[in-house]
Amino acid sequence: MSTLIVTGGSVDIEFLRSTIECEPFDRIIAVDHGAEALDALEMLPDTIVGDLDSVAPEIIQKYCFLGAKLIKYDTQKDKTDTHLALEEALEEERSSITIIGAIGTRLDHMLANFQIMMLALEYGVSCYILNKKNKVFLINKTAVFTREHYDFVSLIPMTEVVRGVHTEGLKYPLTAYDLKQGMSIGVSNEWVDKIGRVTIKDGLLLVILSKD
Repeated sequence: MSTLIVTGGSVDIEFLRSTIECEPFDRIIAVDHGAEALDALEMLPDTIVGDLDSVAPEIIQKYCFLGAKLIKYDTQKDKTDTHLALEEALEEERSSITIIGAIGTRLDHMLANFQIMMLALEYGVSCYILNKKNKVFLINKTAVFTREHYDFVSLIPMTEVVRGVHTEGLKYPLTAYDLKQGMSIGVSNEWVDKIGRVTIKDGLLLVILSKD
């Protein structure tokens, strides 16, 4: 079972279209302004989550009329709308969650979105943040990933130290390496194989597959 969350950051409509066409998602959750991106594609979300402060009321009315479930929150709350949508997705048994619109002009929201992926990690659910040029995910043990259309692999420590980092399939290998916050050695690695593998012994690591 897979879920797509379309949230309110920058969304490339054609990229969103191609992602939905390539992946048969079992559930689509729109988060506030993300509903407008789906509306541009004339696609009906299963659920709408958020305080609705950044989406046209007529779009919400239309989707509710068509049968979408609405979960509305007050604007004064302790969690972001994307956080609440991720929690909603995790209430059902899922194998993977894809989030589009989590990268945008608001750096505070973007950084928070990277961190809330920890929720999915705690549930043992794969969670990816995507846009046209990046694929972002967290690991606390091992990850195997394919090159797809990405040129670079970057490893960013999310804890003070990520111990025992070991990489395979990358041009600049790390072996039993302790990657500390404040270091940039993990940025912009390149591929030597179609498949990459990263293993860590302890800590939390952000992996970013990217292209220019």
